[in-house]
Amino acid sequence: MSTTFNWMSTNSSTYRVLDFIGDGAFYFMPILLAVFAANKFKVNTSIAIIVVGVFLHPNFSQWVASGDPISFLGMPIQGVIYAASVIPALLTIWVMSYIERGVNRITPQSLKILLNPTLTLLITAPLALIVIGPLGNYAGQGLAWVINLMQGQLGFIMVALLAAAMPFIVMTGMHHALTPIFVASFAATGTESLILVAQICANLAQGGATLAVAFKSKEKNVKSIAAAAGISAIMGITEPALYGITMKYKKPLVAACISAGISGCFAGLMHVTLYVPQNSLMAILGFSGDKGTSNVIAGLIMMLMSVVLSFVLTLVLQKDEKNEVAAPAEKAAEGLAVHS
Repeated sequence: MSTTFNWMSTNSSTYRVLDFIGDGAFYFMPILLAVFAANKFKVNTSIAIIVVGVFLHPNFSQWVASGDPISFLGMPIQGVIYAASVIPALLTIWVMSYIERGVNRITPQSLKILLNPTLTLLITAPLALIVIGPLGNYAGQGLAWVINLMQGQLGFIMVALLAAAMPFIVMTGMHHALTPIFVASFAATGTESLILVAQICANLAQGGATLAVAFKSKEKNVKSIAAAAGISAIMGITEPALYGITMKYKKPLVAACISAGISGCFAGLMHVTLYVPQNSLMAILGFSGDKGTSNVIAGLIMMLMSVVLSFVLTLVLQKDEKNEVAAPAEKAAEGLAVHS
């Protein structure tokens, strides 16, 4: 944002420091993923970090950059820069989980503390450089190609559909499966204009719908819960709003889905792009980049549409919660009267 509005020169020392501070998480993404994957696949976290750290070692990176051929025991190693990559690290730790279990079975009990980590490292690291890393790199390129295809001429439809469907994706827990996709997009292009943009629309729409329930409700308890959940959704955590309010009253959920779809369609048509991974109100800081102020303005309009449309539509559709509860009771009473 500082460069978009010409607050700071890209040649200044301050900008350069801020740049590598912001880029640090992406550059060392394989290390972060190694920790996550080690917990998931139940392997030694320290060895997982060391194995994946080989991908990022300065000597290896310099060797790749030089263009000189690299080999190990006569087997060629592809010259690939793995900084900010996703799939190679995940694949490596997955394969390592099998290697570690195999090593554990064949080593004597008295030598496990010494041989297990050593053999796991000596087997996994060369295998990662020779086979797993290049395969993961190809898979990442293929995923980037699919993402670019999805964000093509009809990309606005994809953003709209994904934004509208996001609450149901969250219900199934499948939103976690989308994380490697947008991380891969950032790793390949430095930007993202599909998944996170859709999530922003969906999250802010959930927040707007929930705040409308808080505004309209006459019950103090509902007001309090809905207000807190609405703010939480706007800040990127939608579960309290989704499970506590919008699913409970149903019509706010419908309003949120419709509003997210509309704002997502607008975002797709305007090619709203994120330069920083964010799925909440804080995304305001993530729209600044190569596309200039037009992207920032379009992003702000998208966010405003998500909240306001959802808020207004919920006010129109949602009845007071007392009426919602009373209606079934009245119908039941009428049924008893007819039978009597």
